[in-house]
Amino acid sequence: MLDNLNQEQSIRGLIDEMIRSDHETACCLRRILIAIGSEEVAVALSHIISHPLRQVRQHALRVLGELGKASQAVFARILADESMFEREDGRHELADNKWYVVRNSIFVLGTLKDTGGVLALRRRLNDSDVRVRREIVTALEKIGGEDACDLLLLMAADSVREIRERAVVAVGLIWLDAGLL
Repeated sequence: MLDNLNQEQSIRGLIDEMIRSDHETACCLRRILIAIGSEEVAVALSHIISHPLRQVRQHALRVLGELGKASQAVFARILADESMFEREDGRHELADNKWYVVRNSIFVLGTLKDTGGVLALRRRLNDSDVRVRREIVTALEKIGGEDACDLLLLMAADSVREIRERAVVAVGLIWLDAGLL
């Protein structure tokens, strides 16, 4: 039965209904989307992670956090998409419409706590937007592990003091959690 639902039109219908429905119905629809668990679901939800309504974003992010490798693949592709990181000449910051998608993509990778997300985050380690680097530190702290620590140690040499300090604290927290301190 879930195979029948794992079609673009069905997924879009479930998501549209989740957006319009009351909280209880939305929770049921989230469970259905999680049960489908496909990249198609993750792709469809990636289109609403920057929705103007906070409740819609939260529903999408909750489902995406449960989709595991499907979410990881989709959001790694978003972070690899150079067009998401194009800026007007002379600007360090991403435009708001791109920033919200990038921020939530990094957030989802951190929420998954899968070391596979580290590679996608590595690609944007030196982004000129300090907000991107700040979110990467937070995501790496959530992911933990040796690979995350390696990146955080690189970020400890960042040109921005806040990023350096956050990176060092994150490494310490990971080590503490692992019983290494």
